[in-house]
Amino acid sequence: MDSQRGYATVTVGDVMGKGLASGVLAANLLGSLEVFRQEPPGEAVDAAETATRDHFERASAFATLFHARLRFRDGRIEFVDAGHGLTAHAHTTGAVERIPSADFPIGLQPAGIPRLPRILHLAPGELLLIVTDGLFELPDASMHTLTQLAIELRTATHLQLALTAFLEAAGPDLDDDTTLTAIRRHP
Repeated sequence: MDSQRGYATVTVGDVMGKGLASGVLAANLLGSLEVFRQEPPGEAVDAAETATRDHFERASAFATLFHARLRFRDGRIEFVDAGHGLTAHAHTTGAVERIPSADFPIGLQPAGIPRLPRILHLAPGELLLIVTDGLFELPDASMHTLTQLAIELRTATHLQLALTAFLEAAGPDLDDDTTLTAIRRHP
């Protein structure tokens, strides 16, 4: 978060595979994104992918990534979704939309083809939920699980308590690679 600049950067991703090799790739990617943190999301992701391309190619691996910058004053979110596609935007009207991916995962985007940064606005009272695919290890989980959870979290009195309660209710059915990131703009 860079409160002096008036924004926060949010990154959620998942490197294919498990173990040390995947952890090293994730660390390289996150380190590269940190180097380019002052850049807009599209430029930061392009630069980080260029910096880590050889690592992903040697490992025959890829990573999905949602990388965004939230501007505090008006809720503007500029983001890149590199093959992630596990994001939902819950509106105050009760409607929820899933934000599909527009780009290939990190390591699969053809060199020289820039990422497609997009913009959404998080109005007061709205919520953005970004998850990793571990959520779908729950019995009968589907994209509906993602959108329904976004609706429930948007109206939760205490967001952190609601997230904790969801994770506790899921119990051992959730694998250790499950990440739930919820951003709610206060009304």
